[in-house]
Amino acid sequence: MDETNPYQEVREGKADILLPKSVFYNPVQEFNRDLTIAVLTQYVKDKFGSQNTVDDNNKTAQNQQTSTEGGVRDVNEINITREMLPGKSYENGIRILEGLSASGLRSVRFGLEIPGVKEVIANDFDKNAVEFIEKNIERNKLHGLVKSNYGDAAMVMYQNKDPRDRFDVIDLDPYGSPSHFLDAAVQAVKDDGILCVTCTDMAVLCGIAGETCYSKYGAMALKEKYCHEMALRIVLQCIESHANRYSRYTEPLLAISADFYVRLFVKLHSGQGKVKRSVSKMASVYSCVGCGACSLQRLGNAIPTKGDNFKYTPPSGPPVNMECEHCGSRHRVGGPIWAESMYNMDFISRVITGLQKEQFKTSPRIIGMLTMMTEELPDVPLYYIIDQLCSLLHCNVIPLIQFR
Repeated sequence: MDETNPYQEVREGKADILLPKSVFYNPVQEFNRDLTIAVLTQYVKDKFGSQNTVDDNNKTAQNQQTSTEGGVRDVNEINITREMLPGKSYENGIRILEGLSASGLRSVRFGLEIPGVKEVIANDFDKNAVEFIEKNIERNKLHGLVKSNYGDAAMVMYQNKDPRDRFDVIDLDPYGSPSHFLDAAVQAVKDDGILCVTCTDMAVLCGIAGETCYSKYGAMALKEKYCHEMALRIVLQCIESHANRYSRYTEPLLAISADFYVRLFVKLHSGQGKVKRSVSKMASVYSCVGCGACSLQRLGNAIPTKGDNFKYTPPSGPPVNMECEHCGSRHRVGGPIWAESMYNMDFISRVITGLQKEQFKTSPRIIGMLTMMTEELPDVPLYYIIDQLCSLLHCNVIPLIQFR
């Protein structure tokens, strides 16, 4: 090792970056970055995929022109999907903001590995970090595609909340909780755009400090066997509640608990009618302190009326008696949590298909995790542990394969 060199070189994916030797590079997060690139690559394919039909129907019309709001353009300029390549800037491509970039590794990988990108903004509120971002942009020859920015992440998002200035993708991966960025983030993502969020404050989200969880996410976490799924559902309801204040609502694409964090990918949409339905998607959790039996109490009822309309009423409850019907113990109440599906099964299937063609170092693990998501019941929140159930019933533990 060269002791006179103040930098360390890190190679991940197609990126080759410099880091100060004082900064710890965590290879565990490579899974997080690989998954994000796989999701965003599929998002680009879906976003521009419908335009392939124009290209297919006009193979001989190399110079055919079409009118647009901005004037006249060549058909082949609109149909960029077939020629989309990573590492190039497309005028009608997607705009990505990484709010907390640090060294810029994630943004550099976005520029090098995601096709159909117009620009990637690598933002940080540390001038030293921004200097390294600029070094790494130059090192990977990404001028014009990846751009550094010095600023507070929340302020950058507030400055781009006008619908004309919004980003297609915002990625937030802070140390700890992203809660103080969410209000800005839900306003700065385009309709049908994606918000990617990481939370590393798992002790808070898993019920160690329920009062802290409430102050950050607006929900009481319970320390139960299903605490990691509950953590995901707490963050989903938090994002949804922030979005609802601006007549927007979320569509979860996938949510995952891995290693020491949770990672969520949600689409943002606008529409006051759909926003009203959000109350029926939330639920309080009643958990028995004895046997662990859990019941959900929706915060509202959505009753279908004429056409696609709904009537919204308060719920009747509670769903349990004072004592647990199974063991006679008392209940604890947590939540509210997101009580609908956390996954878009069709989207996940397309991501899996794409991963079989584009291999990452962590592809086998990603495919395994995503495959497990497709096997989950979409309408049954939370879960029980076989070992726990067998212990309560005083019977031998059933092997998981046999149980399945």
